[in-house]
Order: sequence, then C-alpha cells, then structure tokens
Amino acid sequence: MKKVLLIYIPCHKDFKSAISQAKEIRKCYKGDTKLGLRNSWEIKLILSVNDYLLNVDQKKIANFYFDQVIDYGKIFLFDVNIMQGFLKAIEFKPDLLWILSTNDLVNTKSLETIFSGFGSNRKIDLLVAGSVKSKQDMKISNIDSLFNSDYQFGLISGVVYNFQKFSRFFNAAPFFTWTGWGHLSVIINAIQARQEIFVRIVPKNCLFDPGPQSSNKNSKYYSHSYFGRLILIQLINKSSNSRKREIRKFVYKNYYLHNYFNILEKTTNLNSNLISSDNYLNFNKRLTCYIIKAQTPFTYYVFRILTVINFTKLKKYSKYIGHKFKSA
Repeated sequence: MKKVLLIYIPCHKDFKSAISQAKEIRKCYKGDTKLGLRNSWEIKLILSVNDYLLNVDQKKIANFYFDQVIDYGKIFLFDVNIMQGFLKAIEFKPDLLWILSTNDLVNTKSLETIFSGFGSNRKIDLLVAGSVKSKQDMKISNIDSLFNSDYQFGLISGVVYNFQKFSRFFNAAPFFTWTGWGHLSVIINAIQARQEIFVRIVPKNCLFDPGPQSSNKNSKYYSHSYFGRLILIQLINKSSNSRKREIRKFVYKNYYLHNYFNILEKTTNLNSNLISSDNYLNFNKRLTCYIIKAQTPFTYYVFRILTVINFTKLKKYSKYIGHKFKSA
C-alpha cells in the first residue's frame, strides 16, 4: 500500500496561483519523480477557498486538479483557512502533511526531496526548508531555534509534517490561530511535550523556485502576525526575565517596523466587523501594548514613540536630501 503525502493549499483571490501550483505538482509527480518513489508514494491535493466566491467554471477546474475542494465562500479569512489544514489532515490521516502557500512556487525537485527525505530516515518529525547548502539532520530542544532566520519554521510552506509522529500536536493550531502563528504553535507544542524533535533541514531551492515568496511585510494582512508573534512568545515563556527580554528585543530590534504595522489602526473604522478583511484581528496590536506596558513600562513609552515615527518616509527624505547635496 502506498504512503500518502497530503498537500493542502489555502487560497482566496489567488485562485489562479493555486491552480498553477496543482498543475506543477501533478506534472512533477508524473514526469520528474523517480518511478521507485512513485511506486511507494501517492499525493492527495486539497484546495480550500476562503474570502472568495468561485464561479461555475472555476469550480470545474478546481475539481479537475484537486482530490477535494472546500469552498468556504466569504465566511472565513486567512489564518482560519490555513489552520484548517491540520484538522483536514486528522480527517484524512495521511503519512505526511504539507500546507502549501500559493506564493511559494514548487519546483521539479520538491516531491522527490520530500519522499526521499522521509524515506531515508524514519526518525524525522519534520522536513524544513532553510538557507543551507546541503541537508542537515538535527535535534531541536530549544524553542529559540524556531526563530533562527536560516530555517523557515515560520513559513507555512517551509515545513512538511510526519503525520504519524506529529499529529497529536496538531490540536494547538486552532487555539493559536488568532496570533497568526498557529502553525508554529504546533511545533512548540511538540517540543514542550517531548523535550526534543528530529528535523531535516534541506536547501530551500530543493522545494521552491526563486520567485515571489511569502512576505510578512504587508501592513494590511500581516499586522496581526507582527504583533501576534510577541503575544505567542509571551504565552510560551515561563520565566519573567525571559519575557521581558523578548519584549525589549521586539521593541528595539524592530524599531523601524512599528509605524508601518501601526498604519492599520489609523485607517480602519474600528466600528466595523471585528474580523473583516479591513479590520483583521486589529486587537492583537492592543494586546501587545498592554503586555509591553505591564511588564516593561519604560520600554512601552519608547515603543509608543517609535510607532509615530515613519522611518520609510525618513529614509526617502534622507535620500532626497543627499541627492540635493550631491547635485548642488
């Protein structure tokens, strides 16, 4: 009996990109994956659509390329749809789960990398994309490792889960969806329960082609994640000193981003629906303020000042002044 890789693709207005991903995956499986691996593995594709209304033709196309199409219409938004991937995996009970963004373009090596990776080492809990030149197997027992910029634990597409070994930790995702980091809470849940996990890091070009990768620098859609990350770290840190240290790191290290992600509060009608696309989980910013003020009062006032300073405009202005001096 073949093992199953379940690939769950959440999308909304980027429906065409989701179809392109499915086409490429089907093509890679049939044409670029070794016969021996195809004899051992099969793929199941699920498309889950949120905040977008599919027309009749789009539904036909989706049903042709996907094994299942979940059409939530305009009810759910963003993170809820993403986290449904963990629940859908519990329903399907595959061998592997890959929650794949439409922004992270798969390449011809992706399926073979995943099949070979888990096939060669049964101890592996996760296969993770990273800025490495060759594969690396490691044990992770420190949650701080998840925030290492060389490893893409925080990117939904950057992690493939061993369902048999990891599914009992999927229950964390629905509870932390609102932070924007429900997928990371699954991994944190596993580390705290088991003390350590086994991970294979592979070069990200073994999974994705160079192109428009997922970005967290979008004030409208990612403000909740920006502030939610600090909230999540506060919730999982037991030491008071450690929590305060993380707050100061957030405030001072990201000084130039606070104003950018604060734009949402200035432009949003706060009387609108609490989770509408124009006012998406804006309360995360307020919760962050409460946390910073309660634990580090002085840092809080620094933070409030930094939210007022538009560093993007200052950078443009300094370049303009510099150009004027050069041409004078």
